[in-house]
Amino acid sequence: MEWKQTTALVTGASSGIGEQFARELARRGCRTVLVARSEERLRDLAAQLAASGAIQPVVIAMDLACEGAAADLKRRTDAQGLEIDVLINNAGYSEKGGVHEIAVLAQERLIQLNVTTMASLVSLYLPGMRGRAKGVVVNLASIAGFLPLPTQAAYAASKAFVLSYTESLWEESRGTGVRILALCPGATATDFFQRLGHDVNAPKHTSQKVVEVAMRALEKDRMTAVVGWRNAFLSRFLPRIICRKLAAIATGAVIRNAYRT
Repeated sequence: MEWKQTTALVTGASSGIGEQFARELARRGCRTVLVARSEERLRDLAAQLAASGAIQPVVIAMDLACEGAAADLKRRTDAQGLEIDVLINNAGYSEKGGVHEIAVLAQERLIQLNVTTMASLVSLYLPGMRGRAKGVVVNLASIAGFLPLPTQAAYAASKAFVLSYTESLWEESRGTGVRILALCPGATATDFFQRLGHDVNAPKHTSQKVVEVAMRALEKDRMTAVVGWRNAFLSRFLPRIICRKLAAIATGAVIRNAYRT
């Protein structure tokens, strides 16, 4: 794949996997458009990338969990004359607790960000990629998308949507010059769990490892990439050998034991 002279939009770029994608794409010659809520962190990252010799990044600070955020972002990139060739849909978060415990607004924001904004950004930027016969879309799913996840029900369901949506999109995009990838990490050493308010007692991959897996998968035009052999077992093999009811019970027990405050 040829990355130079392309423009990559990365959501959730202020930290973690999004930041690592921005660094890797800038290193490969992409002009990066950095999107997240924290303008200060985005500008710090942009300065670091520019200092390393990368093309000066574009910073757009906004909350993508708001209704209409995707259309607003498209208007902003259009106003700056930016043609987006690479879309990294990384922004997302989770809430922890029983469905009866989570505030309605919190759940609505989660679904808005993880599902609605993600899909809307694809719908807004994909036509341009197809018209130019080149492009990349990476949607951040999760191994949580393969199984029910009690106490993070909306998060797992949102990632199941991302997974199914992206795999369908991959088939639709064959032969168009646009590569599509559903990226499915497991626990990753980012501030995800800090924001959740609970850490998890499980091995974590680094953001760098996650991005390395994604870049290799894109080079091979894979539809889905799961990070790590343990995660591959949990997501690809386990759901085939146990029924959905048993999976829900088993994951509920695992979650209760894995999380610690």
